[in-house]
Amino acid sequence: MVHVLNLQLAARDVEDFSDALWRLSGILGIQECPIGAEGAGFFEVREDFEFLEFGSEAAEKCAEWLEADAYRGNGELLLRVHFENDELANEDACRNAILTLETGTAFEILSILPVQDVDYLEEYRKSVRGQTFGGAGERKLWIGPPWDTPPEGVEAFVVEPGLAFGTGDHPTTQMCLASLDRLRASGARPRSFLDLGTGSGVLSAGVARFFPGARIVATDLDPLCAQEVEKTLRLNSLAPNVLEGRFGGEGDTRQLLLREERFDVVVSNIYAEVLVKLLPDIARMLNPQGLWILSGVLGSSAFETLEAQALRQGFRLERKEFRELERARLGRKEGLTRHIDTWYAAEFRKI
Repeated sequence: MVHVLNLQLAARDVEDFSDALWRLSGILGIQECPIGAEGAGFFEVREDFEFLEFGSEAAEKCAEWLEADAYRGNGELLLRVHFENDELANEDACRNAILTLETGTAFEILSILPVQDVDYLEEYRKSVRGQTFGGAGERKLWIGPPWDTPPEGVEAFVVEPGLAFGTGDHPTTQMCLASLDRLRASGARPRSFLDLGTGSGVLSAGVARFFPGARIVATDLDPLCAQEVEKTLRLNSLAPNVLEGRFGGEGDTRQLLLREERFDVVVSNIYAEVLVKLLPDIARMLNPQGLWILSGVLGSSAFETLEAQALRQGFRLERKEFRELERARLGRKEGLTRHIDTWYAAEFRKI
């Protein structure tokens, strides 16, 4: 059985003491927690670490912070030691085993508690459920995992969370899929589609469902997408040959340009910074009067920048929409607060 041992000791001794504990049999993991007036809590966060976006600068700051041991402070720390060794489950036996390590460190055993068995996969599945959202007119679309059941009367798409980006629950994916559904409902019949940055392939699956017989090229720089796209097609009762997948180096837009390939529709659910860089390539890959369906743009200023760049590349904005997504943000002063992200999607026509 797995147990957790709670130890209290001086912060300055934690690193050497933790290294020594790993020599005990059955140690599974060691977690450091600061001790305050109300007991163990979260790590203290410096003022300049209140909020970090993804990116190399954030990663470098976090690395510097961890290397400086700034989070440990000068007081005492709680060590939570997870172990699987019934001989250490007794407090006296545990203390004696630690003393044999001859660390010379003063410590206090606060408690030894059994850890209840948890089916983490099942718990994760409980947290992931399908979502219904608007399509063309009164038509409803649904995206969800294979262990959930879609409601009656919806156009359902199944995506299993896996190794590639894209579970379908993000509003950017839903807005792109709804755009494809509106295109189908308009009576348009494009003959060729490029899914640029396909991820798990749910947008390609939407194209295959809405436009049977159309040529679909799904690309992504991540080679792991190949198996995830194949899985998504299978879960949605679509044959693997409904699309042509190009992944890894073969999925680079430069390879498409070298082949001088052109498409009636380009779909791209990628971050705005990447979209701006790819704009000239997307313009060259679209046929005259071709449609560009995009999302992944966070914030109105980012969308305005993208729109201005698109107009300079010979595009006309035909439609835009946004969805708000609530998330939690942890700050040092304000604690856990509610934060709203605004994601944009759009349809541009090449003129």
